[in-house]
Amino acid sequence: MKKIVSDETHILDGLKMNGRKAYDQTLKAGVAVTFLSGKSICRVYPDGNKEVLGAVERSKCKVARIYTLKK
Repeated sequence: MKKIVSDETHILDGLKMNGRKAYDQTLKAGVAVTFLSGKSICRVYPDGNKEVLGAVERSKCKVARIYTLKK
C-alpha cells in the first residue's frame, strides 16, 4: 500500500533539514532575512542589525508546531 504524503509534510521536512542552511546562505549572499519571532515580524540584515517590522496581534490560524533554527 502506498503512503500518501501531503505537501505540508514535505515543506515541514524541508524546513527541518535545510532551514538554518537557507537562513545562513541568504545572509551570506548579502540579502536580509525576514521571519516571525513570537508575535514580532523581524528582519535581520547581513551586518547583524535586527529590525522589528511589526507585530501580529491576532491570527485566525493556530500554530500546530514551533520550529527553531539551531546553529
